[in-house]
Amino acid sequence: MFINRYQQLTLSKHIIARQKWTYSKVSSCGTYHICLNTQQPLYHHRFKAILPFHSPGLAPVIDQTNAAFHINDLGESAYCQRFTRTFGFYQKLAAVQNSDQWYHITPQGSSAYKSIWQWCGNFQSYRCPVRDFSLKYYHIDPTGRIISGPHSYAGDFREGSAVIRSSIDGLFRAIDENGDFLHSSSSSSSNKTSFFDLDVYHKGLARARDENGWFFIDRNGIDIGQGRRYRQIENFYNGQALVQLLHDGSRCIIDEQHQILATLHSCNDENHADIEQMAKAYWPSFALKLGLEQNINLLNDEKKSNNDNNQLREQIRQVWNELGFIKSSTIDGNYQITERGHLLFDLNSITRDRALYWLQDRYISTWLPILKHQNKLHSNKDTFSDIANNPELVALSQRVLNSYARQDWKGISSACPIELFQSSSIVDLGGGVGALLSELSKYCLSQHLICIDRPEVIRLAVPHPKIEFQSGDLFSGSLPSADLYLLSRVLHDWPDEKVKIILNRIPSKYLCVIEREVDLNINQHALLSLHMFLLQGAKERTRQEWNYLFTTTDWSVQSRTSFSGHTITLLKKDSINTRIPTSLNSCSKTIVRKVVLPTAGLGMRMRPQSTILPKVLLPITQSTSSIWKCRPVLDLLLEEIFAKETNIEQVLFVIAPEQLHLFQSYFSTYPQQKIDYIVQQSPKGFGHAVLQTEQYIDNEPFVIMLSDHLYQSNNNQSCLQQLLNAYRQNVSDPSRIGLAGIMTCTSEEVCATGLLQSNTDMKNKQFFEITDMIEKPSIELAVNRFQSGILNNHFLCQAGIDILPPTIFHELRQHEQKLAQEKKSVELGLREAMNNLRENGQLYGCLLDGHRYDIGTPKEYYRTFRAFAVEKKQKVQENSSISNVWSLVQQIDKVRTLFSVSKTPIYSASAPGRLDVMGGFADYSGSHVLQFPIAQRTHAFIQISNIDTIRMMSIQTDSIECNSINQNNLTVWEREIPMNLLRSHDQTLRERLETWYNQHQDTVLSNDEPTNWPSYILGILAELINKTNPTNTPIGFNVVIISDVPCNKGVASSAALEVAVARAASTCLNVDHIISNTELALLCQYVENHVVGSSCGFMDQMTCVHACADHLFSLRCQHLPNPPFHNITLPSNIQLFGIDSGVKRSTASSAYRRVRTAAFMGKQLLNLPDNIHHLCQITLSNFNNQYRLLLPEKMFGRDFQSSSHLDPLTKIDSDEVYSLRAATAHPIEENFRVQLFEQLLKNDHHLSMDVFSNLGELMFQSDAGYGSCDLNSEETNLLVNLIRQHKSPSKILFGAKITGGGGGGTVAVLAQNSSETIEAIQNIVTQYETITRRRTHIFSGSSSGLIAYPSMMIDI
Repeated sequence: MFINRYQQLTLSKHIIARQKWTYSKVSSCGTYHICLNTQQPLYHHRFKAILPFHSPGLAPVIDQTNAAFHINDLGESAYCQRFTRTFGFYQKLAAVQNSDQWYHITPQGSSAYKSIWQWCGNFQSYRCPVRDFSLKYYHIDPTGRIISGPHSYAGDFREGSAVIRSSIDGLFRAIDENGDFLHSSSSSSSNKTSFFDLDVYHKGLARARDENGWFFIDRNGIDIGQGRRYRQIENFYNGQALVQLLHDGSRCIIDEQHQILATLHSCNDENHADIEQMAKAYWPSFALKLGLEQNINLLNDEKKSNNDNNQLREQIRQVWNELGFIKSSTIDGNYQITERGHLLFDLNSITRDRALYWLQDRYISTWLPILKHQNKLHSNKDTFSDIANNPELVALSQRVLNSYARQDWKGISSACPIELFQSSSIVDLGGGVGALLSELSKYCLSQHLICIDRPEVIRLAVPHPKIEFQSGDLFSGSLPSADLYLLSRVLHDWPDEKVKIILNRIPSKYLCVIEREVDLNINQHALLSLHMFLLQGAKERTRQEWNYLFTTTDWSVQSRTSFSGHTITLLKKDSINTRIPTSLNSCSKTIVRKVVLPTAGLGMRMRPQSTILPKVLLPITQSTSSIWKCRPVLDLLLEEIFAKETNIEQVLFVIAPEQLHLFQSYFSTYPQQKIDYIVQQSPKGFGHAVLQTEQYIDNEPFVIMLSDHLYQSNNNQSCLQQLLNAYRQNVSDPSRIGLAGIMTCTSEEVCATGLLQSNTDMKNKQFFEITDMIEKPSIELAVNRFQSGILNNHFLCQAGIDILPPTIFHELRQHEQKLAQEKKSVELGLREAMNNLRENGQLYGCLLDGHRYDIGTPKEYYRTFRAFAVEKKQKVQENSSISNVWSLVQQIDKVRTLFSVSKTPIYSASAPGRLDVMGGFADYSGSHVLQFPIAQRTHAFIQISNIDTIRMMSIQTDSIECNSINQNNLTVWEREIPMNLLRSHDQTLRERLETWYNQHQDTVLSNDEPTNWPSYILGILAELINKTNPTNTPIGFNVVIISDVPCNKGVASSAALEVAVARAASTCLNVDHIISNTELALLCQYVENHVVGSSCGFMDQMTCVHACADHLFSLRCQHLPNPPFHNITLPSNIQLFGIDSGVKRSTASSAYRRVRTAAFMGKQLLNLPDNIHHLCQITLSNFNNQYRLLLPEKMFGRDFQSSSHLDPLTKIDSDEVYSLRAATAHPIEENFRVQLFEQLLKNDHHLSMDVFSNLGELMFQSDAGYGSCDLNSEETNLLVNLIRQHKSPSKILFGAKITGGGGGGTVAVLAQNSSETIEAIQNIVTQYETITRRRTHIFSGSSSGLIAYPSMMIDI
């Protein structure tokens, strides 16, 4: 009884004591605590500052001496320790600051753990955020153990989760109490894992923000508002939340289903501010545009002046400083780029590309239809045709659109209908450069994937092993049949009538449309719709509007799935319509893309020849001094039509029924998308032929050309190009205005042509109004009405090339009806319809600078034949790189003498050497490789001679980039070999050359001159001659090579030589048009393998052809004859060097051959599955787990038990010891390193020190791989070690490796792009030369491969 009473009293005391601090607050002066019940102080002490009490009844205070500690409810110190600052207890631990160190203490004042931090938060859910002294955030538990991190930010835990901000991508994510991500990727497109902003969970929901605005997510990361976004939101309380709408800024109360329960009264002051802000919203956009146009100039520290440009630049600087793109130094006042600004200053940044894309002048101008200089909206323009003539704009648009596609279509396979994966063939129409198909290809393993887009877009597509790229058009031309078509974000670019045309053209049973749907309750996309309407009369559509378009084109909806803000709609059509629907007059286009060539005429004046062969196929003979060619008229017409400068995409032939088979045969190898036919059943006149093409022309302006005329220009623009340029510069209404090509004629010619008359002044000869016209008048009528005093008694006549508006078809039909009413049985002419245009003031003329040639009569055909017998030569441009080198070559006496004998043209080409960064000798095993084209180049000059020999001269110099050559410092090799060695077929060319070399051993060679160096040149010539007509084989050749790519240094000097000679020789022999660039590279490898006798892969030749300056050339050495490759932009802070060790090496060496042989022996011993053709198709983990230990470390050749050897280029020596395991393992390991190296490069445009170190380590590992295969040398090892051991205040040298086939040569060096780098490299070289006494050379700089340096012709 007594004990129970005592327990009750003790419990009461505890409750009273607890209530004393629990029911307290901080006084108004903030120096003591007050009891809430009595409103009296809890104690007599007074402090400088206090905070409230927390369990276990302790409060943080600061006394008058600025010491911080905790007190109990009596005002007494809870412990003896003192701190700089103290904070409240949470879960029995309190954060304290002691000088600049933070940690947590227990109620007794002792440290809770050993760690110290720069800052500490408070414990919630037994987890606490902390920050270390490098400003990284972590979560720890009460023992100080790290639970998560490092992060760039970490918040408190609530409801079992916390928010962190990634230190890698800067996005916010939620984690659980174990530090694991709360949201994982799932198949649902509404599931998100990362956000621009994120709040902690409150009653099961969290506020989140993405690029579109604020929204709510549940514990799974799912957007509970189904895509709705807001300007601002508050947490839900009792099932309701306050939100601010995006579109009008009004504030509403919503429920958890996002239904609006009430709309709050608006605030006029806020509305006033909002509207004013909208009116000024273009300020930052235009400031961004102005700054992008200034770019680097914003950072230049020029002397201040009052000139307007400098003042403007200073104003832009201040704005960009305010926007956080640049910042002014407090020390010297200079501006520096901020982390945010790097996104705009980095020329390879997709953010910069997107900004430039949306700020284009053509977009901005479409938003200003009310300006005085604009008469109408731009909704009838085809913006895609508009940019087709600007390659830079096409490339920018595709980079931006592709970046959006890659972002939005990631993971789309999970949402696609099953019919897609059941299809054997899939076509993505308007698929850009293949982003969607590339994503689908991960799961479409056996389907035939075709991507179709405009030609200028397809040219930018990177080859993909699973995707076929085709040029095509949404509205014209044939489309390939397929099981399923895709239209992703295509239809929304066009008005309804154009959408119907596209939907009617789809030749498949299934169609998958991926588009946004306007939901009035979620997102109306109103601004985007207005932008599209101003551009093309297009818009975003509601589901009802989409259903109408699908129904009216006979498509039925099978399913709909939401994905990434879009709806994937599967459509089905029972009958496939392959006819092109008649065009509707709702859309006109401004770019001339199509040419009509009528050829169905009877050719009465050329009979009987024209009954056998159409006039357009009559032969024209041409000569380029030594080479004769016979080409049909049609070939010359197409050459002029499809010249790059014209941007013509398609030609439509109007043919007679009997001509169809002939034309189909002729164009069997021609790109199908460029050529089409329409059959004119009976010849009813020129106008009738044109009228047949109305459906094909599809409401566009078009070129009409006479098929029995040829043209020669008097300037550097073809006659067609002159007409097109005048049209593009002067015609503002392409739907109504026509432009006729005009030339002049004499009185003798007027009765055979159409004459025109212009207004009297004709100030602009490229664009003048036609006031009168007549077809084939009498001489009297011509003199009285059409003779022009301006043209010195000449007449204006029709040239036979015209650009006509689509309204010409209306005029032709009107004229046709008139003839029918008058019952006249005459041909329907085109000139009468053009005359109607003239009468309406809609026909203009352009005087062409050139000559026309008729083939419609025997006399005129003979004149034309003679005029084209000698073709004009294209001369090398004076300021081209070729001309600069040629001017140096001409200074060499021997070269001048060699080329002066023959007066034939000289053909030249150029190719760079390369620095093997990663991959090396693993190329023959199918590895990925990364190569860097160097600045040093090889130039080849080839001339056909009339002497039956091949005279060759090779000139080696230290540098070609100079104004003059010191002939005393050149290494010159000369050789003369009889031409019959190339013609004979008794033995292989290699055997014939070896015999000849042996027979001429007494030939005095220069120092270091290899006996067989001519084999590279002779092998190329022989292979190319085999591709020519045997009757046209030249008598002989003169060949001069000049190069500053050093020989036998591991920088692909032989490949540069082969590629330069091959391109120059292929042009000289007129076979360049039948050999693609990749085929040229493989031809060069064949010569090196089978004529020279070097067992190299094709890595070097492909690099010399396809590499781009200042890029890494990434090549996968598989999938012949079209190995996949692409060029990788180097990050801005990376620099690559090569250091020549002074030790010569060669892929023909015994060590290289031994390792290559061993690799193929190892592959054969592994007995790999049939689907593995290369060692590098084996993953590294699979090799280590399954295969590595199956291989002996070494093996004598005689112990290799096999009847055959897999490598046709090497032989197994029975007495040789082969390191099988190392030689087999290296390419597999190297392939893994190369892919990792490339992935690290792609992650960032500006490399961090950690990434630099990782890349360098991969290079060191690669170098070690050479050592394991005995392909290194003492000298290269020394260079690599000097770089590894290099010490400097700031780390600038990160990695190095021996290059190419190893055994000496050059070492590649990875360095930071810094002003100190050159000095560091030079110090390494100095140390090396001191130790080895060898002379070295540093390679720096870069130049593009053959594709950027086309072959040129030089006249003598």
